[in-house]
Amino acid sequence: MKRRTLLTGLIPIILCACNLPLAASAPAPTPTFKPTVPAGNTIVPTSQPTPTAVELSLRVTDKLVNCRFGPGILYGMVNEYADGQRARVVGRNDTSTWWYIRDPRNPNGYCWISSEVTEVNGNVDALPIVHPPAPNVTGMLLTVEPNRRVVACSQFPQTFFFEA
Repeated sequence: MKRRTLLTGLIPIILCACNLPLAASAPAPTPTFKPTVPAGNTIVPTSQPTPTAVELSLRVTDKLVNCRFGPGILYGMVNEYADGQRARVVGRNDTSTWWYIRDPRNPNGYCWISSEVTEVNGNVDALPIVHPPAPNVTGMLLTVEPNRRVVACSQFPQTFFFEA
């Protein structure tokens, strides 16, 4: 009975407190920063030479070669190229095991092709290192085996672990 009376008395107080107007507060001052340069000193921007784009010629040396979204067989396939087909190499991965090429079938596209099934003419060390795209998971299927577990009522609690 005492709890009910106490609870009944507190509820109106809480509701009234929620509806009280708040005191207007002045906006906080915004700090400003002005860089200063001592007299007599001038800032001179330094110009760095723009690196020139390196493109090398590549020829496919295997029957059928996959060109992928990234440097590795885990990346999805973009196109296939046959023996003797040519492309322009514009980059490489950090170990020079995959070439980043201009996709001949897509004028504005690029893809990755393995160095094991290609032949490149020129200095591959001059090619820039291109970082691969981050892989995205677009779907996942989970199968649990066995798919049914019979548990007697006296065996609770049960704990199951799934590992992926």
